[in-house]
Order: sequence, then structure tokens, then C-alpha cells
Amino acid sequence: MVFTKRKTILMLLIPLTICMFVMIKLQTVSLVPSWPNTIPVVRSLGSQFSLERSPSRFSPKNPEDIMPSKKAHISVSGAPSSLKLTQKKQPQNLSKGSAKDHPKLTTVTTKSSQNSLANKPSCSPLQNVTKPYFFYVTDDMSGINRTFFKLSDTKVSEIPMVFLSSATHICSQGARTIFVVPSVVASFEDRLEIRQTWASGLYDENWEQTSERRIAFFFGSSGLSATDMAELWYESDTFGDIVVGDFHDTYANLSLKMAVTISWVAKYCPNIDAMVKVDMDTFVNVDLLSTLLKELPVEAGLNYVLGHRYNDDRSPVMREGVWSVPQDVYPFDFYPQYLFGHSYLVSGSAVTLLAKSFPYFPIVPNEDAFVTGIMSLVLNNTRFDTLAFGDTTELDEVWKIENGISVTAVVYYENRKQIWHRIKSRQCKLI
Repeated sequence: MVFTKRKTILMLLIPLTICMFVMIKLQTVSLVPSWPNTIPVVRSLGSQFSLERSPSRFSPKNPEDIMPSKKAHISVSGAPSSLKLTQKKQPQNLSKGSAKDHPKLTTVTTKSSQNSLANKPSCSPLQNVTKPYFFYVTDDMSGINRTFFKLSDTKVSEIPMVFLSSATHICSQGARTIFVVPSVVASFEDRLEIRQTWASGLYDENWEQTSERRIAFFFGSSGLSATDMAELWYESDTFGDIVVGDFHDTYANLSLKMAVTISWVAKYCPNIDAMVKVDMDTFVNVDLLSTLLKELPVEAGLNYVLGHRYNDDRSPVMREGVWSVPQDVYPFDFYPQYLFGHSYLVSGSAVTLLAKSFPYFPIVPNEDAFVTGIMSLVLNNTRFDTLAFGDTTELDEVWKIENGISVTAVVYYENRKQIWHRIKSRQCKLI
């Protein structure tokens, strides 16, 4: 009898146990996230932390998005507490097989052609550039003796015109615009990135310059070691865009360096329409700049400089520090209105006039104030202010050039290749 009861109870417990096991298993499965579809991301919320789900890089929504070259990277937006795992998108309009290895340098891996907004028929290239495009710059000359701003009858400055590497071929065969970039030997990687990004359309597949737009990098030789010179010779032989002058390449000599550069342009590029000075840390949308210049209300042969005005008010002259100017070189407390030095344009006729005039006026150390401000007053060159050239006092310079608002921007340590890809893949939209 006892055995029968135990058997009955056992028969009832077996199915009950099976049912409970199944229910527990189902609940356990429902609590576990589907790993291939989600990745937990910890996001800081002040003193709190929340766990949110972010689409996984291992299971893209669209099969066409699966590319071997894609890599996950961490992007930071806003405060450092906001970290999120995102996916690096490949530009959509890069043509297959457009990248070419340089025949001589194995370190060169890309050589892309320009792919500008001007080539997209649905776009108006200047639609996001602030209007009016240009303003005339005038000066408040109160307290400044205008008689100072005239050329001497005799030479007062020596402009050395001896070049260890002259690259005289750069402006042959129809050059109309030349970009001049002051540089130093140690910045080889930066020069390489410039050639591969914003200046890539200036070279052909063999790194020769045959279009209407050219580029050259400028150096001073005095004080360079034999190793430095050997590196420059090798780079010059490879790319053909290196100019080395005979002067001390120091910060205090930036004005002299630009005087030598402009004199080189006047001598070896006599038929150009414009020279564009660009610093190493500055990015240029070459096609958009060319389109913008077509809107400039000037007559052929006009002497002018064009850029972003440095200050709405008169800029004081520094007597101490890195930008100091001796009283006997420039005796006034304020500069004439001048343009930011990271990028400005000088018309071809103004280049010629400046080159002829430099020996007959003191070289003032502050390069942008000297070339675009002081010498503009001395030679009566017209100054144009445009918001399309970068403004280093603003924090959204990269965003502006990526969205067709600016034609130049100081990018500092930003990744040039990423900026270049975003510019080329940008969709036509009004900002």
C-alpha cells in the first residue's frame, strides 16, 4: 500500500518537474540579449551610469555595408563622458581603383583625383558661402604718419635669390594659379598628406603638375644639416615641388621667407593670375576657391590681396614676445588692416609689384601684417575681406569647410584624409 502511494506521487511529480524546467529555460533565454545584434555601451549620465544598446558592427543592417576595410573606432562627441562605439563609414563616391601607389616612394599609398561639388550638377557650389562674398578693406589712419608708407630711393633690404633647389619647371605650360606653402624639413608626413588630399588634383599619376593649378613647398637652407638637405633632395627628386632658398629658416624670418617666396613666384611664374599662400596646418577646397574667384569684381591686372580680415579693429603692435617688432623697424602702435596669415591670395600683378618693391622697404617681422597690410598701403594694393577664408578665432572651422561654407580652414591636428573624404562624399544640401 505504501509502495503504491509512493508510485502515484512519483508519477505526478515527473511531468510537473519537466514543466518547471521548460519554463525556467524559456525565462533564461529571454533574459539573455542576442549578442550578434547588440553591444552594451556604458554612457555616463552625470553621477549615474546607464546601460544602452547600440547596433553591433558584427551584424550590419544592410549586407552591402559589409566591407573588409571597415574598422570600429571610438568617437567622442561633446564632453569626455559621452563615449559611444560607432562605425567608420567609407566614402560613397570613391571610384574603385582610383588609388595608385607612387612609383618611387613605397610610403605613398593613395593618389586620388579631385571630386568636387562642382561636378555634381544638382549643386550650386557657392550655395553655402556667406554673401556678400567680398568686402573692401579700409583703414583708420589716425595717429599714423602716411609718409612712412612709401618706398625708399635706395635698397634697404636684401632679398636673397639664390636657390639650392629652384623647381623652375613648376609653372611651365599654362600655370594660372600657384599655391605656395612655407614648410620645414621635419614635416614630411604633413606634406605627403597635403599631396594626397586637398592638393591631389594638382598632380597626375606620376606626381607631375600639368594642370592650371600648381603647388610648391618652400624652405630656407641656412642651418640645415647634411641629412636634412639629403632628405629634401630626395623629396624634390620624387615630387618635383621643393624650393630651397639661401636664408635662415626661423620664425623671426617668416616675413623674409615670404618675400623670397613671392620673388620666386614673380621670377618663375610670371604669367599666373594668382598666388595663394597656405600654411601647413591649413586645408583648402581648391575647386570651391576657383569657383569663388570667378565672382570677384576685379578687372584684369588689378593689384589686390584677398583673405579673411584679421581684426575689425586696429591690431596693436607687440614689442615683446614671439611677434615683437622693433620700434626702429615699425614705429607705430597699430598695424594697418591686414588678413589672416594662414591663407591669403595675391593677384599675379600684385606679386610682380611686391617682388620689385621688397628691396626698397624694411622687412617687418610680422609676415601677414607686413605682406597684406603694410605693403598694401605702400603699394596701394586693394584688400578684399571674405568670410569664405578661415577664421582661427572660431571653433567650427573644420565643419565649415566640410560643408562648403569656407574654402580654407586651419585644421591643426585634425586628420586631413578624413576631412578630404567627408568633403568628397558630402551630399548637396543647403546649410
